Amino acid sequence: LSSRQRCLDLLTPLGIHTDDRRMTFPLDEDARQRAARLLRDTELGEGQQYACLVPATTWKQKHWFEERWSELADLLRLRLGIRSLVLGGPADQTMAARIAGGSRQSAAVPVAGKTDLKTAGALLEGATVAIAVDT
Repeated sequence: LSSRQRCLDLLTPLGIHTDDRRMTFPLDEDARQRAARLLRDTELGEGQQYACLVPATTWKQKHWFEERWSELADLLRLRLGIRSLVLGGPADQTMAARIAGGSRQSAAVPVAGKTDLKTAGALLEGATVAIAVDT
């Protein structure tokens, strides 16, 4: 049984049954505008390709070494010419700053704690690539 199905099965006692297994996250124009403003504020600018790195999860055993995230940002910058945004919640700001600080050539920009969920979704929507440790 998939984790998605287990989550959907939790709705059964409420009388909700669905065969729709699509995972959607609707975004509105306000979220996209907030993401565009954040990109401008980070000097990436609109229209430029970027990567989203999402290094944090509540499951500490899933965390990857911070220096590896910095190295990944460097590789994305050197090989693909794109900079990386380091996303996360307010509790992840220090980690995101360390990852960005460990990257060379300003390859990573910390934006952890600077978005709400919809704005983060809009950033992910516009990314060339997204790499995360959890779903």
